[in-house]
Parts: sequence; C-alpha cells; structure tokens
Amino acid sequence: LVDTLREPLTASAELVRILRRKSSPSIQQPAQGNVVQAYPSGIIGAVRSAVTSPLSQIGSVRDLVTVSHASTSKELQSTQEYPFFGRTIPATNADAVAVVSYFREVLNATHLGILHVNDVFGTSFARTIQTEA
Repeated sequence: LVDTLREPLTASAELVRILRRKSSPSIQQPAQGNVVQAYPSGIIGAVRSAVTSPLSQIGSVRDLVTVSHASTSKELQSTQEYPFFGRTIPATNADAVAVVSYFREVLNATHLGILHVNDVFGTSFARTIQTEA
C-alpha cells in the first residue's frame, strides 16, 4: 500500500520507483502471501481523477490495469489515452447535465458561472457544463 497524499506527482514518482524494481536484481520473489517487494499486477484505488490519470498512463506502458472506485472524470473514458483503465463508478457527465437542467428548469437561470479546480476532473466537469448550457 502506498499513500499518494492525493498528489499526482507523488503518486507518479512512487509508481515509477515501484516499476523500476522489475529490472532490479535485488527483487524478492513473493513467498506465501508476502508480496511487499513483488512487481505489481495492477493499480487499485486512486481517489482523485488527477491522480488516476497519470498513474493509468504510466501503468498502461507496462500493461498494468488501473481500477478506481472514485475517479469520475469524463476524460478517463478515452480508450486511446487510458487503454487499461476501468472504474466502478460512472463518469460525472450525468451530474453536469443535471446541474444545467436544474439551473435552467427549476431556477429559470439564464446565466451560469463556473469556478473549478484546474485538474482533469474540474476541467472535464466544467467543459461538460459549458457544452450542455
């Protein structure tokens, strides 16, 4: 287990460090449940789309599947950029559509401003809202 501190650079640096172990002569063979020094079979659990994005791309170079239970950016649907990515939660496209629908139909709003985090999730969400508006 690795705590990435939800930071893309920290996560990417740690993944690269782990992947270098494959070519290292000092790698230990796993023995009865001890996989601490084993080469990874996949990547599970990145919470932020901003972390999942680089991990999935780096992992894809080594044919490692990345699975997330919380990364919802629409951008992660691209099989060209993320060929080994999967998730157990839908993308936020429907959420963005619902936001626009609520502002338009319930609040009768004619203008909508968007403040967002400048990462893969925030820009994707804002782009979908702009498209739907």
